Amino acid sequence: MGQGSQAAGSGWGTVFRIAPDGTFTSLYSFGSQPNLADGANPYAGLIEGSDGNFYGTTSQGGTSVYSTDAWGTIFRITPTGILTTIYNFCSQNGCTDGGTPGAPLLLGSDGNLYGTTAGGGNIQGGGTIFKVNATGQQFSTLYMFCSQAGCTDGANPEYAGLVQANDGNFYGTTINGGANGEGEIFKLTSTDFVPLYSFSCSQSVCPNGRNPYAGLIQGTDGNLYGTTLNGGDNNADYGTIFKLTLDGSLTTLYSFCSQVGCTDGYQPYDPVVEGSDGNLYGTTYLGGGQYGTVFSLATGLQTSTPAVTLSSNSINFGMFQVGGLYAIPRVQLTNSGSGSLMITSIQKTGTNAVDFSESDNCPVSPSTLGAGSACTITPDFTPSHLGPLSAAISISDNAANSPQSISLSGTAVDFSVAVLPVSNTIKGGKPATYTITVTPLGGNTLTASLSVRGCPANANCTLSSSQFALKGTTASTSTLTVKGNGKTASGTFSLKVSAQVFTVIHSATAGLVVQ
Repeated sequence: MGQGSQAAGSGWGTVFRIAPDGTFTSLYSFGSQPNLADGANPYAGLIEGSDGNFYGTTSQGGTSVYSTDAWGTIFRITPTGILTTIYNFCSQNGCTDGGTPGAPLLLGSDGNLYGTTAGGGNIQGGGTIFKVNATGQQFSTLYMFCSQAGCTDGANPEYAGLVQANDGNFYGTTINGGANGEGEIFKLTSTDFVPLYSFSCSQSVCPNGRNPYAGLIQGTDGNLYGTTLNGGDNNADYGTIFKLTLDGSLTTLYSFCSQVGCTDGYQPYDPVVEGSDGNLYGTTYLGGGQYGTVFSLATGLQTSTPAVTLSSNSINFGMFQVGGLYAIPRVQLTNSGSGSLMITSIQKTGTNAVDFSESDNCPVSPSTLGAGSACTITPDFTPSHLGPLSAAISISDNAANSPQSISLSGTAVDFSVAVLPVSNTIKGGKPATYTITVTPLGGNTLTASLSVRGCPANANCTLSSSQFALKGTTASTSTLTVKGNGKTASGTFSLKVSAQVFTVIHSATAGLVVQ
């Protein structure tokens, strides 16, 4: 699924689908609505949302409220080509919500869409960072570039989108602004905007590059990687590839036009990607034979691979008294590999999944678990019905043996207590007797203990059996004998008979009359 700009359909761009066998389908042509209300000229690609639909932006068109110009849109399109505009830029007074978005959207870990605009925002028009939900009803401008004097915070992210790193923060670039006016790398936390690195030139020399046109990626080593359109250490202005740590330390990895005749290319407009071999791959707009190149850069990242080791692959809770308190087992998940482990989900599966619960302190994507680090998964048995039950915990991640599984099993049991007769009488020194019946449920063979409360003063209450193992499917009985003497006060009393299994107590009552 992708989209194109200009010279297609009505001339304002399309959304298309291409199958692995090369079958091409045009799903939507922008400019299909009057006055370009559906948007025009989409520069960025699409992302797939958690709902299975695709989301993107147009750099022009839409229905701007506060401008006669069309400042672009955010749209949703189904796999069958039904397009819905979910937000029109410049819908706020002064276009503080930004305009002319050219970068791809990002699906954040919270399920919201994040992106940048090249223009709008404050009066300087330096662009914005925004957040919007999938319906477009909740739109927030998170930051306006050029909010600092001299635009030291950067300006015009142009076609550079955001990346959410494993620390949960967002990172990106601006082609202009910064402390030296040559572009900026920034970090956006949940509470603050932080300029991380300002590109600079000493006279005409820019050894670390300048004007980052493209966005960043996070490598499997946790560092950020990107390109600059210009600068480099070859006394030229052909661009670079760089690495940046999350605290803002930059290293130039390569300066373009390092080969005679610039056969290695120059002026990279797009982000690099990390291949499965750990190398960086990308393109340049010019150089090579003349019209650009496709390049790779060895980084050594391929030596870092994660692996998962579980302290246990199976938990059997055994016979489990419903409502009882037990020692809860824990499973330690260790990244026994050399690379960062990115866990995408930990979830219960299986027929009886509702009868078990799971909690953990494991980081979930985009956060990662470092090599040698561990986290804890805590399963619990919370049965909603009786009998043998089973489920599993499935862990999905970027390790070779994903998904990993922890099998869960247990037998949920219970019991009931009854006393007959429901009332009895002591008269003339004759004792009263009751039959206590404890019935196992779910095949219970645990040990039950009996006790009696409410015995009258100066009377003796004795049990023929005060403790016994339940018999699975057969009820067990005990005889309660209450015997008074001449000092036993007459009256009506309530006897409470309790049976206890582990920490669970079930009770029944019976009346007693002393005459």
